[in-house]
Amino acid sequence: MEENSNRKVQNSKPANTSSGHATSMAELLQRQKASFISVKKGETVKGRVTKLSPTEILLDISGKANAVVLEKEKRLMKQLLGMLKVGDEVTASVLNPESDLGYTVVSLRRFLEENVWKKLEEQKKAQEKISVLVRENTKGGYIVEAQNTITGFLPNSHISASQNQQLVGKTIEVVIVELDRENKKVIFSQKAVSGDADLKKAKTVLKSGSKLTVTVINVTSFGIFVSVPLGEGTFIDGLIHISEVAWDKVENIASMFNQGQEIEVVVMGLSYGICRFGGGGREGLGWGEV
Repeated sequence: MEENSNRKVQNSKPANTSSGHATSMAELLQRQKASFISVKKGETVKGRVTKLSPTEILLDISGKANAVVLEKEKRLMKQLLGMLKVGDEVTASVLNPESDLGYTVVSLRRFLEENVWKKLEEQKKAQEKISVLVRENTKGGYIVEAQNTITGFLPNSHISASQNQQLVGKTIEVVIVELDRENKKVIFSQKAVSGDADLKKAKTVLKSGSKLTVTVINVTSFGIFVSVPLGEGTFIDGLIHISEVAWDKVENIASMFNQGQEIEVVVMGLSYGICRFGGGGREGLGWGEV
């Protein structure tokens, strides 16, 4: 009996834990729980894409289940699908630590924004040509949207004169001339795309002292932008500075000229910079190429 009793006592002892094995269901659950990460709303977490489809994006964030990416804007989801692939490492913002179905709900909006602005900075530095869709006409220019869904401004002064001015709805090539991430400001230029080729042609066509007729394409507070014909349907942009409009001081240049108006100028020279003209009541008119 004593031997049997000792055997019972020995069997009731906990198993050797030196091997790291759990000795009870409670300990097993505790260890499993410790392997999960605890997240809070608004927190940024790292994850890996485990599923990518038009209807669902899942991330492994080392939790008890995959995190579900929730983006209400369809264009953001479309952009993410075009950017990501299964296995990619991302950073996500927690929207809901645990939904009714037990999933962590996250957003990749900040991750997407970070990557978009990084790409814009690279494009600006390289002066890379990019395509934009002209969305609407506004005061002083156009609102355009790049393929990465970034919206920016295309000033009238940066529109190529060779283009039909009815730009809304068209896709055009531009470069970035100004980038301000803090204020989410992007300024594009269409003229900078083809300036070199137009300049070479202008040097062969325009002769110093010759007269020609140009068309007003925009009137600003500092001068008038005009379209200069080079022949064969090619145009180049020019600027009549407000100081060259008339002998007398001009108070309101907008009252003197209208978009589409034709005026006569005299070529006085070419330079790679801002197009410069003289106009209005002045006899000496100058010209230079952007």
